[in-house]
Amino acid sequence: MQVRCLLSQFIRDLGRFPVAISDESPWRVVNRIGDLVRTALGALPGEFELRSAEVAVHRSAAVAGSAVLTGPVIVSAGCRIGPGAVLRGRVWADEDVTIGPNSEIKSSLIFAGSAAAHRNYAGDSVIGRNINLEAGAVLANISTSARTRRSSCWRPGRSSRRA
Repeated sequence: MQVRCLLSQFIRDLGRFPVAISDESPWRVVNRIGDLVRTALGALPGEFELRSAEVAVHRSAAVAGSAVLTGPVIVSAGCRIGPGAVLRGRVWADEDVTIGPNSEIKSSLIFAGSAAAHRNYAGDSVIGRNINLEAGAVLANISTSARTRRSSCWRPGRSSRRA
């Protein structure tokens, strides 16, 4: 199965991002998250407050005083960012996302309703809608080589083995 299969599973949710994201392989999108978030910062509605030139937080979001947000970062409506959480550049949190205590998020898109409970790390990742990362989860989805990659998707009723 072609790599595009993985991204096509997110296409419906990709439309929630404030600016258009083309249908690219996941690692191409991950490599462009910083530019995408910077572009989106300029397209946000008035309900967002700019806390710095590159950090926007929706007025209904709750961000703990000890959380660290280093831009570019967008925290959307209804988000909860816990004590000691670190959003370390190139992060977009869609509506109702929870980043729990002492979790670190770097260069990631996190879609609506997802949660990184506590002591999680997500870097260079696209996290779909309503995903729950339990305590201590580590996600890092980056490749530094330019070689062609193949990936497969498991579907109910199909063997996970390659033909």
